[in-house]
Amino acid sequence: MGYRRWGGSARRVLLSLMLLAAATACGGGGGGGGPTPSPSPSPSPSPGPSPTPMVVFSDDFSSGSLTDYLLCSNPGLGAPPMISNAGNPGPGLLLSGNGSEATSVTSFDLSQGLTIEWDSNINGSASNRGGLSLGTGCNGPAADTLAAGISNVDGFGQQFILNGMIIGTIANPPPPLDWTSLRVTIAQSGTVDYYVNGILEFQSSTSVSVSSPRPISFQQTASATASFIDNVVLTQP
Repeated sequence: MGYRRWGGSARRVLLSLMLLAAATACGGGGGGGGPTPSPSPSPSPSPGPSPTPMVVFSDDFSSGSLTDYLLCSNPGLGAPPMISNAGNPGPGLLLSGNGSEATSVTSFDLSQGLTIEWDSNINGSASNRGGLSLGTGCNGPAADTLAAGISNVDGFGQQFILNGMIIGTIANPPPPLDWTSLRVTIAQSGTVDYYVNGILEFQSSTSVSVSSPRPISFQQTASATASFIDNVVLTQP
């Protein structure tokens, strides 16, 4: 039996098929012979600016009205709070005698955190305190009744209050008739930062014991003479 020989055309077809199979096996079928590059990851977006705290209450007492407060006094020891220019560069809340107290009519939510700022002026023979109240009405002078606050104390400095107890102090006597800027910041977790003249002076290791909304309160805590509160501002994140 004889053998049929391949013609030139058949050999060219066979060679083309062999080259195509080799190129496909190497991953280069139509793509230039190299692996397909992976896409570059998209850059992460830059974080935006921190949100501006929202003011939920403010009072510089320039309105001449105290309708936003429940006004209280301890008979025989203190007089109800009033607005006065005495000893002030401008109108302020005057507290006279032990037990003179102003508690806001409005209560404020703590679930997202809350910052309370105010200016305190004592005349060298008085003390006052301010901050978030434990209760919702008049507190009286017998005990520290603030959930989170600061006492500005004649001849001593500041006392930091949490759940009705003094948890820290600094010996930084405020000069007579000078203003001291005080601030308490209650975090969403319930812990509290205490600031004096813009400086963080103390941090609580435990949380406020109240969770439902509470008012703010300012109280005179000494029988002698008077003291002032001004520029009250409350903010939330």
